[in-house]
Amino acid sequence: MMAGVTKIFGVHIILSTLMLLTVSFFILVVVRNIKEQALKSFGNVIVMLIWIAAALILVTGIYGGSCSKMGKYGRKGMGYKGYKHHMMKK
Repeated sequence: MMAGVTKIFGVHIILSTLMLLTVSFFILVVVRNIKEQALKSFGNVIVMLIWIAAALILVTGIYGGSCSKMGKYGRKGMGYKGYKHHMMKK
């Protein structure tokens, strides 16, 4: 079950990154044809922000996916039972 979820998560990361890079490509194409320097600068700033967002999504997907394994105790973990036990009235 977890392998399927991980694969879907990986595909989502790749598609999100590719979508942002595609949008930035089209913005660069439009910026190339603009005559005004202020709009060119604005377009380049937007493209840089999109590239940073794409990089953050990719890095978070790579490191977040490898660091978020549930471990041998599963989702509830050992601390969960202790927490639940202390919250119960005697």
